Amino acid sequence: MDEFPEFRANIIQALRQPLESGSITVARADSRLVFPARFMLIASMNPCPCGYLFDEDHRCRCSRKLINRYFMKISGPIIDRIDIQVVVKPLRPFEIMEGRPADSSESIRRRVIEAHRIQYERFSKEGIFQNAAMDMELVRRYCVLPDSVKNLLREAVHRYRLSARSYYRMLRVARTIADLDGNEHISRDGILEALSYREVERILYLDTINETSAAVTDS
Repeated sequence: MDEFPEFRANIIQALRQPLESGSITVARADSRLVFPARFMLIASMNPCPCGYLFDEDHRCRCSRKLINRYFMKISGPIIDRIDIQVVVKPLRPFEIMEGRPADSSESIRRRVIEAHRIQYERFSKEGIFQNAAMDMELVRRYCVLPDSVKNLLREAVHRYRLSARSYYRMLRVARTIADLDGNEHISRDGILEALSYREVERILYLDTINETSAAVTDS
């Protein structure tokens, strides 16, 4: 879904149930039907209506009120349900021309296949096949953290005001990061990486609120 905030609000909100449960319920006066709807959602949005909010080479032409209205089209319950959120900043000319070294597609493919194998074996008796399908009980069982990592996570939850849903989704991502690295246990670095994948949530609902409050105070 490109230009995600441009979809009507009722369409965006209709994604809440299938993103959470992997099913869609259609209720009528005399019947109730449940259809399978497990899918992968990939959505993109500009940082503001003009697109230049975080661009160091262009001046954003949007007012704070307009930016807030644009951000608020994506509700908290929807952002909560998106596991990986990444801010993609514009490339500088030298970055476009020179490029950067990266793993080959074949190398990444092998890691993904191995991570799938690990998860298949892990959940062979649980009735699921992927970390993304873990419920809260399974997250507690398979995402055990050392005390030092628990303290880091406790601080992050408080600082970034993570909801319970965000917390458990972040742990599932951290479990997958460990699987991709071939690690049995979730590491501190894995938790930090998983936290970094909730960056859009932080920008939309923490930084924006703080900046708006400061603007109101200043005025």
